[in-house]
Amino acid sequence: MCTPSEAPPSIPRSSSTQSSDVISVLTPQKSLESENAMTLQKSTGSERIGEGQAKIVFTPPRVRVPDKVHILPLEYRKPNPDFSGRKAIVEEIGEVLLPSKANLERFMPNKFVLSGPAGIGKTQIALEFCHRYIDHFDILLWASADSVDRLFALFSRFSTKLGLENQDSAKDSVVSRELIKGWLAEPFQDFSVFRGRVMTWLLIFDNADDPEILHDFWPYDGRGSVLITSRDPMTATRHYFGDIGAALGSLAKEDAADLLQKLLKQRNSFVESNEVLMQVVMKLDCYPLAIVQMAGVMARRGYSQSKFLQVYDNEARRAELLGLRAGVQHGYKSLTLAGAWNLKDMSPGAARILSVVSLFVPSSINEEILTRAPSEANLEDYPDDLDFDDRLSELTSSFIVYRKEPTESQEHAVITTHYLIQDVVRSQLLVGDVVQFVKVFNAAVKLLSSVWPHVTRPQQGYAAHNRVSRWEQCDMLLPHVKRMRQIFETLSDQNRSLCATFEFLELYSEVSWYYYEHFNPRECIDYVQATLRLYDECSEEYPSILANQYGTWAEMAVCINEPELAMTKMQRSFEIREAVHQKTLVADSHIAAAYSNTAKVMLMNGMLSQAESHIRRSMDLRRQMSNFSRLQLHNPLVYLSWIDWQRGDLTAAVAKLLEALRDREVEYGINDGKNMRGGELLYYLGRIRDCQGLFKESFDFQQRALLQLRTTLGDDDVFTAMACYQLARHTLRQRDLSLSSQLLDQSIKVFGYSQYSRPKLARAMFLRGRLLHQMHKPDQAAEAAKSATKIRRTYVELDKREASELDEADFDDGIVFWLR
Repeated sequence: MCTPSEAPPSIPRSSSTQSSDVISVLTPQKSLESENAMTLQKSTGSERIGEGQAKIVFTPPRVRVPDKVHILPLEYRKPNPDFSGRKAIVEEIGEVLLPSKANLERFMPNKFVLSGPAGIGKTQIALEFCHRYIDHFDILLWASADSVDRLFALFSRFSTKLGLENQDSAKDSVVSRELIKGWLAEPFQDFSVFRGRVMTWLLIFDNADDPEILHDFWPYDGRGSVLITSRDPMTATRHYFGDIGAALGSLAKEDAADLLQKLLKQRNSFVESNEVLMQVVMKLDCYPLAIVQMAGVMARRGYSQSKFLQVYDNEARRAELLGLRAGVQHGYKSLTLAGAWNLKDMSPGAARILSVVSLFVPSSINEEILTRAPSEANLEDYPDDLDFDDRLSELTSSFIVYRKEPTESQEHAVITTHYLIQDVVRSQLLVGDVVQFVKVFNAAVKLLSSVWPHVTRPQQGYAAHNRVSRWEQCDMLLPHVKRMRQIFETLSDQNRSLCATFEFLELYSEVSWYYYEHFNPRECIDYVQATLRLYDECSEEYPSILANQYGTWAEMAVCINEPELAMTKMQRSFEIREAVHQKTLVADSHIAAAYSNTAKVMLMNGMLSQAESHIRRSMDLRRQMSNFSRLQLHNPLVYLSWIDWQRGDLTAAVAKLLEALRDREVEYGINDGKNMRGGELLYYLGRIRDCQGLFKESFDFQQRALLQLRTTLGDDDVFTAMACYQLARHTLRQRDLSLSSQLLDQSIKVFGYSQYSRPKLARAMFLRGRLLHQMHKPDQAAEAAKSATKIRRTYVELDKREASELDEADFDDGIVFWLR
């Protein structure tokens, strides 16, 4: 027979003599003196061992478990008065864990896993469940499962409290553990004889962040209920304790506001309106521990909720607040988020990933950003391809970040996190080593730049600036660039100058061009101006970036028909490009475009001869490039056709446009979907044929233009709406009033999106008046014409004529001639 020191005992299930012997040996006597634990008896009959020999008989002690034993940590012996929300989760736990006859008849425990990041409220939910349903359980045992030593100590305490061994004799923690597991498997109140009332029990493993350590303490054949709280998402899977449980997120905003209100009242703080409370908890991501911590900070600093919002919006002040402790609260041992998340204990590689992630939009970080070119980050300890998954798993295993696997529609995995975690990580960088913050910021910029589909860099050959295939990637990355801009603009002057790198400038430049492509004047010009401000922060000069921005600004001014502004900005861009070219004498896409784009602005300002000279020079530069393609002549041919158009030589204009169209069709086929340039050519051909009175050809070209523009730009683009307008004119002429109405409705909808499209909107509304007149709706026709005239007066202020005095040509004012 094994003694306790030799091997872990097996716990009996029946009352056989052998089992009783084991119990007797393992269980110290409570009601019998030690000398009475063994008695000598004479052998009789079948028990004969030898004449005159005595048999050792082990007499089991009487073990009766008390009627009620509820063991909780001292700080949890009362319910949390501030507990808010989570009603559905508490009830869901009850449906699984509350005792029933069926539970007592099965030889495996019911179990429920509460998983989620630190401070999300797992322990508080478990505590609320215990107090709400405590009368349903005869025995309730709360075990803090943060270490093996802690579990051994608690199981020894449980054993003595249940009466399975006395305190003086509970010297072997392995024995105590096995006694508890044995009783959980056979939870009779009279345990020594396995009879009497079967008792109900609940075992809580709190903070089981390393589920591996629970294996030796798990009641595999127990007849009761087990509730687990853990930061490890794997705990609630079949790898460990099954998939019954709940992964916790932030509180509902109403519950979060209720929690904040309770905490403030508890501290005798004045509670402002519910609207202000909502603003505060939304700033804190409705995160329970953050609300508790900041409620304490508000009380300590004497901040009203409105004052707190003002302070928290400042990045530097927010960093200070997040580092403050707020005093002891019910059940919260660590009252800083950084401490709760153990950020200082993670490996350097995991910490680097998290620091970079803290600068992006938290809800949609494409893993490709972090993994495509890790060497580009130039950041010490940032993991390479081989190490990345292991370091990321450190973060996912604690709910610090989440990883969504790739899908058919999403090629790469997506990383998400709480923006509150991001705030804490950034605050540690800003308050601690600012040099490290700058390194992380610049690394994040380089990682973003490595996956951005650049088009503004100088190139040899056809640059394909307007290719639409890149837009999906831009759409995915754009929010992260904007988030980094927000962070950058909150930095001190010194830190901004350290973060004003070429890569960051280039990203700004790319974003301004992206908005130009999407005809978003407000955002485009905003990013142009932001780039110029950022340029002033730089310690070095980057003339190419500067020229890009003035050029983009000029292009946008062309789109909104501001010829003087376009001329001023384009001339500045051209001067910079020409100065660089005179030094390098290299013919590339930048200098060639500088000549042709300047020509376009000259055309807009009526400078036809100067424009033609610049276009010819642009064509010469393009032909000098090593990878020359006839596609590079697209813009020069289009601009030359506009000169012919202005001079009245419509035949020559058509010839040049057809030449450019043939070049595209040779390369890409008819009606290609590479970018909008094919649709652009078809639109211009349709307009010139219309001017020639060739309405059938014009209609055919405009139909093809609309098809191609819808394919590349989409239905809600201004250029697509222009094609709709031209086809509405044709169908009105053909008296297809229904189709004309549909086309006009679509164009009016798109033109109404932006104030910069007012001239186009006014013209479309005037045409609608004509349409309604032909539909014999005079009142509606008059109203449409009146609306068109009212819009026109916002940009042609001196013309006071009424609608009846205007014709279609009057509404071309404010629209550049090639789009009329």
